[in-house]
Amino acid sequence: VRVDPEVIDFGVIHGVNEAESRVTLYNDSEVLLNFDLVSPVDVKREQQWLLARQQRQQQREAEIEHYKQKWGTAIPPDAFPEEAEEEFAPLYSFVPDSGKLLPHQNMVVSIFYEPIGETTIKDVIEVRTKGAEAKQVEVLGEVQSPKACIYPSTVEL
Repeated sequence: VRVDPEVIDFGVIHGVNEAESRVTLYNDSEVLLNFDLVSPVDVKREQQWLLARQQRQQQREAEIEHYKQKWGTAIPPDAFPEEAEEEFAPLYSFVPDSGKLLPHQNMVVSIFYEPIGETTIKDVIEVRTKGAEAKQVEVLGEVQSPKACIYPSTVEL
């Protein structure tokens, strides 16, 4: 699969506004290609998120067990509240995130970036196809908080 452009530059992203870019995937071969778009940074972030959630649950269970052993009484319902179920929020999303490319077909894919704070973006996303090495696309950008500057008036009435 060929990807154009090979570098996505979101430029300056202000605040928490979602950024969007597009790439075109080209199948220059004579065979059908199945593809998936993956953000390795989000895969790693999700693994860390799941591990942290599991550790918090284990800590909660240990605290409940300690309470039972120490006090031997029923646990008050609000003593160890359940953690609110939250979903993992990836930085990148793709539309479509997978699909098929017929021989000599191309497809435009939208890439969205959801900032979570000020940062310099220097990531890679991958276009994976079965039986071939993943094609890497570099992603660049700068997330900044909007700032307002107020200067004293220079106009006299």
